[in-house]
Amino acid sequence: MPSQDTERTPTDGDSCGTAAACGSPRGACGAVPVLPDGVGAEIVRLSRLHRAAAGAMLAEVGLHPGQEALVFALREGERSPGQLASSLGIEPATVTKMVRRLEAGGLVETGASAVDRRSRIVRLTPAGERAATAADEVWHRLEALTTDALTAAQRRELQRLLAKAAAGLMAAAPR
Repeated sequence: MPSQDTERTPTDGDSCGTAAACGSPRGACGAVPVLPDGVGAEIVRLSRLHRAAAGAMLAEVGLHPGQEALVFALREGERSPGQLASSLGIEPATVTKMVRRLEAGGLVETGASAVDRRSRIVRLTPAGERAATAADEVWHRLEALTTDALTAAQRRELQRLLAKAAAGLMAAAPR
C-alpha cells in the first residue's frame, strides 16, 4: 500500500484524487505522486500526459511506446540487437523483447549478417517502413498538440530550455 506522503487518496468526484496534478477532470492518468509546486512537478505532469497521448496515438498505427524509436533507428539500415541497444540507450534484453514483438507483427525481420554469418541482424520489412512513416506523422501531430498554445518563439525557447535542463541532468548523472 502506498504511503500517504507519496500518493493522494481518492476524494469527492475524483477517481484517483489527482485531478489537479494530472490535468484530467477526473484524475484519469492514475495516481500521481504529490510533488512540491515547481518546474519538476510540471515536467512530471507534462511527461505523463505526453506519454499517454503518445501511447494512444501510436496504438492507432500498431505500435507501443518505445517501438517507434527502434523502427526509426532501423530506417538508417539493418543493425545488430547490440547496436540497437547501444544507440537507443536500453538493455539488450529489452531490444530482444521489442524485436520479437515487432517480428510477430511483421514489422521487422531477423537474419544472419552478410558480413559475419554468426551475427544476427534486424531489418525493417516493407510494413515496418510504413509503420515508421506513420510513427513519424504521430510524432509531428503530438508535437503540434503539445505546443499549439505556444507562439513559434515560445516553442523555440521551450526547446532550448528543455535541452539545457537535460544537458544539466546528463552532466550531473553518475557515470
